[in-house]
Amino acid sequence: IAAFTEAARTSGELAALGVKNQHLMINGVFRATDPDDPVAQSMQRRADQAMAQIPDSLATLPRTTVPLAPFGLLGADALRAIAAGQL
Repeated sequence: IAAFTEAARTSGELAALGVKNQHLMINGVFRATDPDDPVAQSMQRRADQAMAQIPDSLATLPRTTVPLAPFGLLGADALRAIAAGQL
């Protein structure tokens, strides 16, 4: 939730500077794959709760949600994979 608060603040500052073309990227969103894993289910509930509390100023922005990956998403190749929907 703190990350969303910071993103909303930054988005507002950019808008005040005239930057209107904004896109929200939410990285590392956990999704449980085993319905019988209580820890995974709890982690997904927390992620869902955080997404439900996204500030209104961000809720209207176009967004890309990137799932939590078992490796670091660094560099141009990772950005290309995200853009191509390969994650």
